[in-house]
Amino acid sequence: MRTIMLALAVGIGVTTLANVCTTVYLHRGLSHRAITFTWPAHAAFKTLIWLSTGIKVREWVAVHRKHHAHTDTLDDPHSPAVSGWKTVQVRNLA
Repeated sequence: MRTIMLALAVGIGVTTLANVCTTVYLHRGLSHRAITFTWPAHAAFKTLIWLSTGIKVREWVAVHRKHHAHTDTLDDPHSPAVSGWKTVQVRNLA
């Protein structure tokens, strides 16, 4: 029972960390340039993103900027209006 609880706690912790890094660093910081980071913070966020998700930072930012530039058009890389909700959820980065 302890092992299961520990596994759940670690899973929830890693997922929460990945969500915070994605929201704060990738989305607000790099994609929209709403927050600036010191070099150590930038390095820490990039390392945490890499360890928790394996996302390539430049790719994610490029896709997200393209998404905002072409929202819900055929050029939008992940528009539920074009590709369908299920496709976007399963293949979000494609």
